[in-house]
Amino acid sequence: MIDEITENKIRAPRCGVQDIFPNEYRIESSWPMHNLTWKISKYSQTSKLSPNQQRLAINQAVNRWAEVSSLSIQETKYNPTLDVRFEKRFHANHKPFDGKGGLAGHASFPPGHYVHFDDDENWIIGTIGGLDLETIAAHEFGHALGLEHSDEPKSLMAPFYQTFPADFKLHPDDVAGIQRLYVNESDFVFVDNGDVIDGRNGKKMAVQSLFPGGPDWVEAAVYSKDFHRAYLFKYDRSWAYTIGYDGQFSLVNNSPKLIFNKDVYSPECAVRYNAKYEHILLLKGSSVVYHETLFRGFKNKTVYYIMAPQQC
Repeated sequence: MIDEITENKIRAPRCGVQDIFPNEYRIESSWPMHNLTWKISKYSQTSKLSPNQQRLAINQAVNRWAEVSSLSIQETKYNPTLDVRFEKRFHANHKPFDGKGGLAGHASFPPGHYVHFDDDENWIIGTIGGLDLETIAAHEFGHALGLEHSDEPKSLMAPFYQTFPADFKLHPDDVAGIQRLYVNESDFVFVDNGDVIDGRNGKKMAVQSLFPGGPDWVEAAVYSKDFHRAYLFKYDRSWAYTIGYDGQFSLVNNSPKLIFNKDVYSPECAVRYNAKYEHILLLKGSSVVYHETLFRGFKNKTVYYIMAPQQC
């Protein structure tokens, strides 16, 4: 016997991209560039939504991903990175749709270029009387940007489409996935010691404005996109920050911590070299210190005197 909850899941509109479990967010591939374009080359012929309403829904969908990553995703009139089409049943060489209900959309992972929606569905803006184009487009564009399905049930990238309020925010699981793909270590550029440029918006500001509770100026810094953490270094101290789904940095509770090895006081450079275990090297002159960062803090280990890189 199938219970009511399971039956409702089976009957719910869902994405046509194949599931790969278990895990929370999963990544498939990514675009080498962060400036992408999209265009609707075939509008819905059955929806009551006008072409402008369809374009607006797609634009709002892609902006949800761009707002929490280093991506720029703009509409174009020319050859796009991502081609949006409303299709029925069999179309080109792609997986066929199945009429109203069932599969509502599918998209290719990078470097594929298509995002398709089933034109037998009743596309609307909102949650009553049909399928909300913005929400489902946001899901399909998640695939087009490189995300697989997540087994986090509240995630936008869960395989079954869900109902969200108009002002919904991406689930932290969605944000973690897209930032794993599209947050560069160069997104935060420190200049003149006391200022930092936030590469997500190009704004220059005081270090403490972006990193509350941090130093007034910085001698070395490194950002870990795998753990969504930033580490700042000044003289004999180090500050660790986490970045939230809203893009804001928060100081880790036990920061700042003392750099115990005097050879790398006022480090010239910080280099991340082991993503799995979150290891950082501090460099100064010919001194290289293995700076192991841990969830509850960080500590120094052995000092190695080797030929240091000429540039950091």
